[in-house]
Amino acid sequence: MLDRFTDYSSDTSVAPIRESVGQTLGAVLFHVPPPSVYAIYRILYRMVMQEDLQLDRHVWAVCHGGMIGLRYVVAVRKDLLLRDGDIIDGVIRAVMKGLGDMDDDVRSVSAATLIPMAREFVTMRPAALDGLIRIVWESLSNLGDDLSASTGKIMDLLATLCGFPEVLEAMKASAAQDEERSFALLVPRLYPFLRHTITSVRLAVLKALLTFVHLGHESSRGWPDGRILRLVFQNILVERDRETLAVSLDLWTALVRRLGEEPQVLADLFEPHVDAMMQLTLHPIGVSRHPLPMNPALFLKPSGGTYSLPGPTSAISTRRASPPETGAERATKRRRKSTKADDVPAVAHAHDVDGHMVQGDVDLVGMDVLVRSRVSAAKAMGLIMSLVPAPRLESSPRRSS
Repeated sequence: MLDRFTDYSSDTSVAPIRESVGQTLGAVLFHVPPPSVYAIYRILYRMVMQEDLQLDRHVWAVCHGGMIGLRYVVAVRKDLLLRDGDIIDGVIRAVMKGLGDMDDDVRSVSAATLIPMAREFVTMRPAALDGLIRIVWESLSNLGDDLSASTGKIMDLLATLCGFPEVLEAMKASAAQDEERSFALLVPRLYPFLRHTITSVRLAVLKALLTFVHLGHESSRGWPDGRILRLVFQNILVERDRETLAVSLDLWTALVRRLGEEPQVLADLFEPHVDAMMQLTLHPIGVSRHPLPMNPALFLKPSGGTYSLPGPTSAISTRRASPPETGAERATKRRRKSTKADDVPAVAHAHDVDGHMVQGDVDLVGMDVLVRSRVSAAKAMGLIMSLVPAPRLESSPRRSS
């Protein structure tokens, strides 16, 4: 409760003292009787809610410590959740408050707390499903920083929840009452995170989309279209992380086979994008110190538009050649860009994470990574072309690359 120290590890922040205390608490909770567990739970609940602590303002570090403790209570003593309705109700209230918190670390731990008890929550508190799903989608919509580390945990929570038929039914009922909450409008909110700067977030959004593809025809009505095909293909082309690339290929396969159940529909969706996708697939690889940049105008934005090419040199190479920015300048630019309607999270910096890949920089990326990306793109193109009717392939307009 008193600790304020936070450190950073890779892409996420870590509170080592609070985390160590939480782990110690988890070890102790195995061996204490239920009355002691209830007493510990009540202290942690007060730390999160801060309703009776007589504080002048909400202290995020105290709330964060309480959520870490609750996460271990949920993970270690799940048996008491099934016996005591007050605990599960209190944990749900704390998690929903944490998911709506302004602090990114609190949101991340809150999502991680609910994942182990997702099944119990769905079966024991179905009436609260609609409110939780609404908060999760709002949390993703309100992320204004493309470095937000909570995004991955929220994506994982969303994918976990959507694996239960009860959640799917609740989302369908909600969509019937409010068109704004239909899958066709909600799922595209995830697209900007496909090229998020944090690898774990990119992986989480791919897994979430894969979950939605496998949910069934009703839930996949409206959103699998040419835009998501193109965005996932671009993922395959520019992804450097091996695991994320493999999941991108899995998502591509699932999408193409789902759409391929109606070959003419797949052909209609594929035709407007085939020229750009083929040019990117066949783009040659340079050699050391002599890169061959791809044309940024061939890349699709999550919003559906394409990147403009202002001059003979790509925007990426221009930005890379400019002098290094100070932290203040970078923050000012980020704030300015985030005000644009088109620049939802990860769009403003969509090519920052992929700059070296798009630039074809062999020295920085490595020849093996560039070859792997081209081979993966060729596999993806081969799969979709095998499912498009042959007459449609032959009638596609032939353009010079």
